[in-house]
Amino acid sequence: MKSLVCTLFEGSYHKGAAVLANSLYLNGWRGVLVAGYRGALPPWAEGKLDANNSLAFAPGASLQFHKLDTPIHFANFKPQFMKMLLRESKTPPENIFYLDPDIVVKCEWEFFEEWASYGVAMVEDVNSPVSENHPRRAHWKKFFGARGVPLHHVTEMYINSGFVGVNKEYLAILDMWERLQAMEGEALGGLQGGSAGSQKLMTPHVFKASSPFNTMDQDALNAACMACDVPVSVMSKQSMDFAPGGWTLGHAIGGEKPWIKNFLLKALSGSQPGTADKAFWKYAAGPINFTSQWERSVASWTMSLAAGIGRFYRRS
Repeated sequence: MKSLVCTLFEGSYHKGAAVLANSLYLNGWRGVLVAGYRGALPPWAEGKLDANNSLAFAPGASLQFHKLDTPIHFANFKPQFMKMLLRESKTPPENIFYLDPDIVVKCEWEFFEEWASYGVAMVEDVNSPVSENHPRRAHWKKFFGARGVPLHHVTEMYINSGFVGVNKEYLAILDMWERLQAMEGEALGGLQGGSAGSQKLMTPHVFKASSPFNTMDQDALNAACMACDVPVSVMSKQSMDFAPGGWTLGHAIGGEKPWIKNFLLKALSGSQPGTADKAFWKYAAGPINFTSQWERSVASWTMSLAAGIGRFYRRS
């Protein structure tokens, strides 16, 4: 197996998982996309799975559903899930890729496999850079150093944890990522929440309102890059459509995802459809069809109208 590709979803994020699968297939990927999920199967998959809990949705491509029973927030379960799949794999893959279910692939898949050979493949976050002497990084060094993990690599890049591609030579990053998240969880009362703000702060005298762990999984991944002696290959924030000019991935960050967003209301409040919104609906047509042609047409029409409104009315 050349590459193992996986995602995690629950609730309405099954729509994002479907579009992720579509975008992979339409950009040349072939294989099995493993989707860890919580709750019920998506309505578009019910009654269609084979004995391996897989949905063959196009020639040479299938989506395998892996039901998970963990209290951990899925944002904090990424390295554990990737390692679990590697242990279960009968044929060790050359690479393992994790992608959030609000991401679409926009370029040929072979690029990603080459990219992962150069180092752990990742993309800068919208909030990057975070300077090497920033108080958050200083606190990470203090926190993890006191627990026996020195952060000795210097960087200003702040990584988004929605996409990670790991070659078999660099799997140590997954062990370190999981280890540092566990340390965060011990200090913050568990890994059930997605950010420090949602945690029960077990040591309030250490973790004030301005916690050094703003986004637990992401901060742990960034600290792991500072601690782990493996090469990394990081593309700029344009590569997730956080800035104009991207061609690699589309990442619909924020609470209002493209499948629930009211584009007209957002336009009237001064916000236009984003590049990632348009990429999502571009790949919603199939081969996995979770919406009707009517719904896709309405989305296309409202995005066009919202973009037109946005030319004259913008948030100041």
